Amino acid sequence: MTKASSSGREVHVAVAVIERRGRILIARRPDHAHQGGLLEFPGGRSSQERRFRRP
Repeated sequence: MTKASSSGREVHVAVAVIERRGRILIARRPDHAHQGGLLEFPGGRSSQERRFRRP
């Protein structure tokens, strides 16, 4: 997934939906972080050193 940031540059992100025995893994953002306390799927930004691949 590619998303344009507020600075106008592209930011590449990936997300995973992990399901096991009818349960889904989800994380809560730290209270001190942007949008703290909200729930999110695991994922993250890509960097030059770390590239995401499609399975």
